[in-house]
Amino acid sequence: MALNQNDNMKHIADLLHTRNTIEVKIANIIGRPAERGHIGEYLASLIFDIALEDSANHPGIDGFFRSGPLAGKSVNVKTYGKRETILDIQPKYLPDY
Repeated sequence: MALNQNDNMKHIADLLHTRNTIEVKIANIIGRPAERGHIGEYLASLIFDIALEDSANHPGIDGFFRSGPLAGKSVNVKTYGKRETILDIQPKYLPDY
């Protein structure tokens, strides 16, 4: 049985409320808005021991490796929703990695 327009609007509103609640919880953990790029940067910082820049809008660089063979090298983390053949970089602000 198909939902009518009013039922669809209510259902979407309920789903958006749930999503917003989840995004607030994620933002509280990562300290930035719960957007794909910020989440990816946060996870990469934990996995690869990266000290993220204080500002999320630093041109071309998201942070620096804290340890290992790349310690002190800059990095720009990219997170995409699906595998595509593009890489969004700024040639003017290239990181080490």
